[in-house]
Amino acid sequence: MAKIKKLLVLYPGRYQPFGKHHAATYLGLQQQFPGADIFIVTSDVTNEKSPFNFNEKKAIISAYGLASKVKKVKNPYQALEVVSKYDPKTTALIFAVGKKDAEKNSPLRRVHLRQRHLPYHYHDEHQNQ
Repeated sequence: MAKIKKLLVLYPGRYQPFGKHHAATYLGLQQQFPGADIFIVTSDVTNEKSPFNFNEKKAIISAYGLASKVKKVKNPYQALEVVSKYDPKTTALIFAVGKKDAEKNSPLRRVHLRQRHLPYHYHDEHQNQ
């Protein structure tokens, strides 16, 4: 068994829009997981429920000083575009999600159950503001 050398923390979401509570949660992740690679992952999907495209979301996120930490992915609850850059034998992966994404019928839970992994629910007091 290979030794874990890297921790990758992904904070997925639609971010319609990204707000100060999201930024506070990201900063909480930095404190909780010092030395980890931590990214905000979101898609470019737009529709009635998700009006902001990726570039608009990135512009909003940049107001919080986090533009370099946001990554465009097809599916934030898999984030293969980011995950594929890491060695799965030496990298531990954590999806930091809010309560609704950790619930029974969330996309993240379905993805992880299909892959026979348990979802990780990171709770931060800022998420409920």
